Amino acid sequence: MKRQIRFVLYSLIVLVALIACTNDDSSIEIAEVHQSSSIQTALNQLRTHYHDDGSINEEMNPTNNLVFDFCFDFIYPLSLSYNNGVIVTVNSIEELVTVLISTSENLYITGIVFPFDVSLYDVESNELVVQTINNEEEFSNLITNCYFSDPCICTEEYDPVCVEIIANDSEIVITFPNSCYAFCEGFTESDLVNCENNTECTIYDLEVVTGDCNSDNTYNMTINFQYEEIGEQEYFDLYARNDELIGYFPLSSLPLTVINFPSSGEEYDFVKVCINDNPDCCKEIEWLPPNCSGQGGNCDITSFDLVTGECNDDGATYNLILDFNFENTNGQEFFEIYFRDNELYDYFPLTSLPLTINNFPSSGEEIDFIKIAINDMPECNIEVEWANPCFSETFCYEYVFPIEMIVGDQTWSVNSNEHVDYKLSIGGDLVYPLDIIIDNETFTVWQGILEGAYGERCE
Repeated sequence: MKRQIRFVLYSLIVLVALIACTNDDSSIEIAEVHQSSSIQTALNQLRTHYHDDGSINEEMNPTNNLVFDFCFDFIYPLSLSYNNGVIVTVNSIEELVTVLISTSENLYITGIVFPFDVSLYDVESNELVVQTINNEEEFSNLITNCYFSDPCICTEEYDPVCVEIIANDSEIVITFPNSCYAFCEGFTESDLVNCENNTECTIYDLEVVTGDCNSDNTYNMTINFQYEEIGEQEYFDLYARNDELIGYFPLSSLPLTVINFPSSGEEYDFVKVCINDNPDCCKEIEWLPPNCSGQGGNCDITSFDLVTGECNDDGATYNLILDFNFENTNGQEFFEIYFRDNELYDYFPLTSLPLTINNFPSSGEEIDFIKIAINDMPECNIEVEWANPCFSETFCYEYVFPIEMIVGDQTWSVNSNEHVDYKLSIGGDLVYPLDIIIDNETFTVWQGILEGAYGERCE
């Protein structure tokens, strides 16, 4: 049913105008919205009969008839007011449920327009009757007689019993899961009738038993249930939340074990069972899933492959391609690359494999090194070494500035290669000893730096 909820904002008191015309003149009959604690009590209780997505909470609706499962049924349309003065007119139970699941601490129903009608069961006449509620006092009396604070407690045993009542001048059959529910509504043993003529499809005794965790962090799950009045259907459909179809299976396969059932990641896992091609014959169940995180096989990185390109023109970087296989990563989607001493280089999605890294930085050493680790799983790693394509055994030196030089009879403090070259060009000499750096190591030189014993000077 298409849901239509009309919102009207009034600046002062919320009014609903009903216009009636006479032969002499026109008059306006005004219906006032009343603040009502009873409507808040009723809606809070009714909210427990539905899940957060608006679907029916079957545990709270054993007969699928609100008159018996709740206490009464509103007759629509029904006008309600929010705490901010906005009126909402609802035209069906579906629209009312939309209002219920949309309320919050800041926006909620506080008032109702009297009079309104409800449908409820009259024990004396054994029929559904319409009662008009004219004011808050009558509404409060209705709520009091519903015994919301003292509900009947019945077992989940499915041993259906039926009663016949009158609704709209016709006999209808109401099916209760067991006699306890029927007796709670005031029926007696003498009111029970044969349920065999009831052809309504029913699923009951739905249960789920969880098994062991698998290596991919799924688990085995066995489902079983009983059913009646399914016609010629031989299959049932299994759904996850949001009506996502898991699959359909023959009823003859019950009890059915589902291998590698995926956990939803929520506190409770969930399925809905429906008889095939009968969306009105369904049953839902929730259960605590086993904690399979990290209980599968050990995380492993295998078949590692690495290819390097030639050293780039900058002499300090090169291109690198790496690839590997992995398993049991507990749902992790990224991996990290570390240099020596656990210095993080970067992280990448596992879906990017094989991965090309342009301008990978050379360590300057003969052998380069990385460690690959699955994100948030430091124990799941692999270390790899390979020949650094940018490494060269040709070495050079650099001065540890400042150094001293003599030009003529004067000693100068020199702080750059350019200054050294200038002093040399005008006849200057180096003053020994001096310190130089070769391959990141510092040496003290006593003589001979210009004779090439330490290679060329680094520029």
